[in-house]
Amino acid sequence: MALTEGGSSRQWRTTRARVLQRDGHLCQIGGPHCTVDATHVDHVIPRSHGGGDTESNLRAACAECNLSRGPGRSLAGKRTPPPPLSSPSPRDTLRTRHWEVPTQ
Repeated sequence: MALTEGGSSRQWRTTRARVLQRDGHLCQIGGPHCTVDATHVDHVIPRSHGGGDTESNLRAACAECNLSRGPGRSLAGKRTPPPPLSSPSPRDTLRTRHWEVPTQ
């Protein structure tokens, strides 16, 4: 795991930077108090529910959206991340900001 109990590892910091860059530093959650400026990285499927630290399970999030979700949150309403972009532009990122809720 890149994210450890005691804090972040070099691997996590590198992954986090790539996710923020991929998503153009724009919040991908878009909650009611969203500030749009992403400084956090959120797990789409929480680690507590078996989600990993892979880039496909991570998305950029503003502090308001990420911290308001809290630990142990339900999987209801989760959105799947967009495919990785080779060099995201703000326009591309805005088009993929609101994802569809997966159906199972």
